[in-house]
Amino acid sequence: MNGNPIDGWLAEQELITTRHSPWEWPDFQCVEDTGSPLDKLAYAFNVKGMLNTEEQHNYRAQINRADGGPILTLARLYDIVDSDRDGVLTSSEIRAALAKPWHAQVIGRLIARYESEWFWNKTKWDELDPLLAEQPGKPNPAWEVEKQRIEKLGWWNDLAGKHDISGDGKAWHFHPLGIMGCFSVTAAEEITVPFLEKILGKPGAWFTGRGGSRNFTATFRENYPAIYDFDKNKFVDMLNAALIRHDITTGYQKAHFLSQCFHESAHFETTIEFASGEGYNPGRHKNAEANGNTTQGDGPKYKGKGLIQLT
Repeated sequence: MNGNPIDGWLAEQELITTRHSPWEWPDFQCVEDTGSPLDKLAYAFNVKGMLNTEEQHNYRAQINRADGGPILTLARLYDIVDSDRDGVLTSSEIRAALAKPWHAQVIGRLIARYESEWFWNKTKWDELDPLLAEQPGKPNPAWEVEKQRIEKLGWWNDLAGKHDISGDGKAWHFHPLGIMGCFSVTAAEEITVPFLEKILGKPGAWFTGRGGSRNFTATFRENYPAIYDFDKNKFVDMLNAALIRHDITTGYQKAHFLSQCFHESAHFETTIEFASGEGYNPGRHKNAEANGNTTQGDGPKYKGKGLIQLT
């Protein structure tokens, strides 16, 4: 709303959720373009103010075809990109739209059918000659060289009619990363028992730390940590459920979370702080009240618990 991301719940307006095409669920939109390179170039030149009054009049039909074509109208690009609502899509507006993830996602999930740039069609490119001419009736040498380069790059005709390659050069075009993103699932990245055992390795024989006002030393066994002695598979299931519940899904997020748990719980050995907590009682610590301990016994009562030793 108003260019800002929104968090929270969304209420369904209908009591029954309807079924849709699997392409529709992730918001893919298929659009078949009917324009030509001449239409698009005339529109682009007009947007940039590169056409004089006579050229604007001469190419008005081509500009209108591009302006009202399915790519701009059916794909709602005006609604997404045209921030000043002047009916003109500028490069700066397109960059600004792509900088917003929710706009970039819509644009990245547009599937358009049009004639491929790799399909050499001399007539199509020759139509651009008058618009690119430096002077009326005089060919543009740079453009003539560019057309020769385009012809050499074209490979479509070599494959036309083979491997289901169409002979008219038309094909559906999509953003590959947008497609692949639909098949990315967090279940494939779940923490497993073998993975957890691998990162745990063999716990060291000794762990030295400070507990309250005194030093202490704890000894670890050489097998599984106590935290999941009861059922390591159940522990991993609970861990994965918690990661999903709190949106800890990427590899970096999981690594950060697990490393903190690993450290705070003394290598998954305990869910209760080793220290007695007495050092945090009023009268024994200068910052007692600042820490929230106001009654004798609060220290042991509220000492750290859980994998992150929350107090």
